[in-house]
Amino acid sequence: MVAFSVSGMGGGHDATFPGPAQQPGLAPPDELARSIEARRAQAVHDGEVLAGVPFVAEALARLAAAVDDLLSVRWSALSGGEMAAVGGLARQQARLDAAVLGSVKAVDDRDDVVPGGRANTAGPRFLLHALGLDRRVAAREAETARLLCAGSGDLAAMGAAYAAGDISRGHVDVATRVRRRLHTGVRDALVATVDPATGEESERRCIEVVDDVLARQARALTVPDLQRAADRLIEHLDPPSSEGAHQRRYLHLAQLPDGSLVGRFACGPAQALAFQAVIAAGAAPQPGIAIDPDGVERAIPDDRSIGQRRMDALADALATAAGGCNTASGLRARGGGGGGDAGSLPEPAPEPAPEPEGREEIRRQVGVRTGPYPSAEILVTVTLDQLAAALSLHRDLPQGSGRNEAGNDPPRPWPDPRPADHDRGSGDLHRVEGFGRAQLGGPVHPRTLAMLTCSARLRAIVVDAHGGVLHLGRASRLASPAQRRGLLARDSGCVIPGCAVPGEHCDVHHVIPWAAGGTTDLPNLALLCPRHHAEVDEPGGWQIHMIHGVPWVRPPAWAGDHRALLRNATHHPSTGTA
Repeated sequence: MVAFSVSGMGGGHDATFPGPAQQPGLAPPDELARSIEARRAQAVHDGEVLAGVPFVAEALARLAAAVDDLLSVRWSALSGGEMAAVGGLARQQARLDAAVLGSVKAVDDRDDVVPGGRANTAGPRFLLHALGLDRRVAAREAETARLLCAGSGDLAAMGAAYAAGDISRGHVDVATRVRRRLHTGVRDALVATVDPATGEESERRCIEVVDDVLARQARALTVPDLQRAADRLIEHLDPPSSEGAHQRRYLHLAQLPDGSLVGRFACGPAQALAFQAVIAAGAAPQPGIAIDPDGVERAIPDDRSIGQRRMDALADALATAAGGCNTASGLRARGGGGGGDAGSLPEPAPEPAPEPEGREEIRRQVGVRTGPYPSAEILVTVTLDQLAAALSLHRDLPQGSGRNEAGNDPPRPWPDPRPADHDRGSGDLHRVEGFGRAQLGGPVHPRTLAMLTCSARLRAIVVDAHGGVLHLGRASRLASPAQRRGLLARDSGCVIPGCAVPGEHCDVHHVIPWAAGGTTDLPNLALLCPRHHAEVDEPGGWQIHMIHGVPWVRPPAWAGDHRALLRNATHHPSTGTA
């Protein structure tokens, strides 16, 4: 063993650490010192060069002084309201980054900064070798600089919003991914547009229209919400094909020496919806029950991870399907599940010894199911036009060509689900606004929807033009199963913006409390996760407003004085602010 030393750049003390003679990835001390000195010399040289450009040199000097002032701020001494300065700091950070990207674009356009550089290669090479960025990061930064460039970039509107500090780098990254996911033919296709100010009609490239839409949405949405809105936009403009998805299904299992299994699988879209519905139905937390020494019953929290709960739900569902009386949760409670012959029943569990006096008695272990496996229901929310378009995909196919994943022919004839007075248009699938939305599985391709109509029971939930479900309620405090299905179709999950908790794990909340005369009817109900259900009742907390039968939410008072009404774009990507 030998020792190597590390010296601080600021002239601090040396630190010596023991280590092997050859440390992979670590520069020898002498070489490291030479590299540090070279960087210092380069910084001095850059300063001398900039002295010949007074405007840039003075601007950088003022920036350095401002950063020094900000670094000296005692943020802990500011009041809660004064911490709004953090938002202002983030906006200036975005503007500064936009300025850096602008300089990278200028390097990329020149041939005198990186000699011999070809088009679109000078920027990445400069970032890689002069600034020391990772190769992939350098290429991505240079591409972003080109896309945001005013006048020539495909994302010029996003670039302007970024330079103004209205959006964050996360919003910009969403836009660049959208541009990358759209095929060239889609990006360059001409789209008819109308100027809202003048009414003038014109044709623009599709990517230019997408840029305008994303820039407008980014100013109102969080980064996760913008990502979901972008996903919906891509579904509409450049929808993925489900062709061959079912043929690519597989289940690969490998047994480990201890008898456990590891594996990977893939399944078709319709199978995926059924699989997720079954797993979600049984994956809810199942607390245990204990009796303390005073005879008081208490719940034992279910500390299983979501992955463990899903695996246990799958095991329970398989045991239920096999018709066995020894459920998987029962085996878990006894600590068994291995060591027996295949198909044999486990040995009966011995009677538990009585707990010593003064100790807590466990009446039910965590994760043990006390009743039958819950029923699973696939809930897909679609418009009548989307349903009609999906049905039309199979209507004209010859018998036997539209078999579903179970190998059955869809029933004939396919009735049109729309009323006779409904505007049916041309029936073109491209007129449909995006895919249907599954409660658990996300977007549902029209072909998958058509398959579900053959093999699944459809439950009609009528919505109005604003997405509000029509009345299904009764005069009782608790929501009925029909009302809960209506809430799942309308809200999908917790209505608080940014919350991703799905509807099956949410509580039903009365917007106007039941005790204050509020009715148990859909226009007065909303889905809230347990955490937000507690917060919504706090003073200055989240406020829910029903608009056209749809819940919109105003953020808490600490989020700012000017708080717009929002809808949770996590579950409704096409919506933003009211």
